[in-house]
Amino acid sequence: MSDMDRYLLLCDPQWEGATSTQHWKKAVQGISRVIVQTELSSPWQMSETVARIPAEGKLGANGFSTKVAEVAASALPDSSGPNDLFVCACVISAAVRVLENRRLSNESQLFGRDSFAVALWSALSFQKPLAEQRLEEIRAELLYKARRAGVEMAREKRIRKSLTDDASRDSENEVLRWNACLDREEIEVLRWTLADESELLGRPYADVGRDESVALARGLELGQLLTRFPVFGHYQLASRDVTPDRKFNLRELVEVVDGDCESLVAPFAGNAVIENCPATFPLLTALRGGSKCGADNAVKRTLVDWCGRALLESAIVRRSRWYREGS
Repeated sequence: MSDMDRYLLLCDPQWEGATSTQHWKKAVQGISRVIVQTELSSPWQMSETVARIPAEGKLGANGFSTKVAEVAASALPDSSGPNDLFVCACVISAAVRVLENRRLSNESQLFGRDSFAVALWSALSFQKPLAEQRLEEIRAELLYKARRAGVEMAREKRIRKSLTDDASRDSENEVLRWNACLDREEIEVLRWTLADESELLGRPYADVGRDESVALARGLELGQLLTRFPVFGHYQLASRDVTPDRKFNLRELVEVVDGDCESLVAPFAGNAVIENCPATFPLLTALRGGSKCGADNAVKRTLVDWCGRALLESAIVRRSRWYREGS
C-alpha cells in the first residue's frame, strides 16, 4: 500500500475501490501544483500556510485555501463535498509530494523546494503532537520529509567541487568560487569560535552572566555567519558549552533573557519574512515582542534545544536574504 492509499484510509476507512483512489490522487496532484505557484506566495509564506493546516484541522481564509478547496471539490464530483480531514490530508500529502519530487518543484524556478523544506521543518518541529492521531501520523510524516530534505540540502551545499581536465574556463572559475566561499566561511567560524566573544551582546560569553542568553546568542550568531545551511556539526559547535539541566517554555525563556532581547534580535529588525511567518520563527517572534502564548509555546524545552532552534531560525533568515536555490 502506498502512502497516498494509506492516508486515504485514514480519512475514511469506508472508501473502497479504484475510483475513490483515483479521485484522491487527482486532488493531491492538483494541490501539489497549487503549492508551487509562486504568484500565491514565497516558499516561506507557503510553508507557514501549510504548517498551520494540520494544527488548525482546516483550511484558512486565503488565496491558497480557496484554490485548494476548488481542487479538492473538483476531484470528488459525485460527493457532497470534501470534509476537513480529507482536505488536510490532501494538503499534507501534496506537500510531501513536492518535497520528494524535484521535477515538480523545478517547474517553477522561483518556488524553492529547499527553502520550503527548511521552513516547514522549523514550523512543524515547534508544534505539539496533535490529539487527532490520524492527522498526527501524516503531520509527523511531513515533518520527517521536510527535515530530511533540509539535511540533504545542507550536506550537498557543503561538498567541495573538483576540477576536471576538460573543464572550460567558466567552469573552473565557478568551482574555484564555490570552494573559496566554503573556505572563507570556515575561517570566519574558526575566528568566531576562538574569540569566544558575543558580537550581539558586545562582550565575552564568559562575562554574559546568563546561560540562557549565551545559548541563544551562540545559535543566532552562528546562523548569521554561515554562507550555507548548517549541518549537525554546527549545532554541536553552537551548543558545546550549553547545559541541558533546566527546561523553559517560550514565555519563561523570554522573561529570563529580557534584558538582552533587544541586542539578540538587532540583526533581525524590520525583517518582513519573520513578521509574515510567526509560526516558522516562533523564537525570533517572541524575542521581538510577539506572541508567547499558545499550546506550542507552552512546551518546555532544554537550553540545548533552544540553542538549536536559535541556529535553525537564524540560518533560515540568512537564507531568505540571498534566496535563490542555486545559492
